[in-house]
Amino acid sequence: MIANVAGPGAPLSLIHWDDLGLTRSYDGQTAMFQAGKLNDLLGLSFAERRETRPIRYVLWHPGATATGLVGDYDETSAAHVATLKRHGKPASVAAARIAATLDDPPAEPLSAFVETRRIAITPATGFDASAARRLETLTEDLLAPAVRPTERP
Repeated sequence: MIANVAGPGAPLSLIHWDDLGLTRSYDGQTAMFQAGKLNDLLGLSFAERRETRPIRYVLWHPGATATGLVGDYDETSAAHVATLKRHGKPASVAAARIAATLDDPPAEPLSAFVETRRIAITPATGFDASAARRLETLTEDLLAPAVRPTERP
């Protein structure tokens, strides 16, 4: 089983298809939400290509979790981090929920959860097969130069 700790179920509109790296206008929150949606699509693509294999792919959003939360933050982010430290569940709680799923994975090739609530894998919840194929193609094109054998002079 693959357990992907992400933010499943976000709308497709969060994706900046013309600038996946957010090179023109980077914002941490935008990057976080886009990454969650892209994880959904990569999970969908993985599951569709591996339906006959016993590998299960589970997308997890553990909810607000108080992890280490260390680093230097701008004022807005620092306030958000302080709130997470005060109100987020301990990481051990989130880890226990994920561990329980590892011990007893869902039967489907792809499943998604927000805390303990299961999310349907449908276009209405942002799991769009054509968008998944589009991202897979873009990802393969992006990685192609890195995996080509080195040419000898």
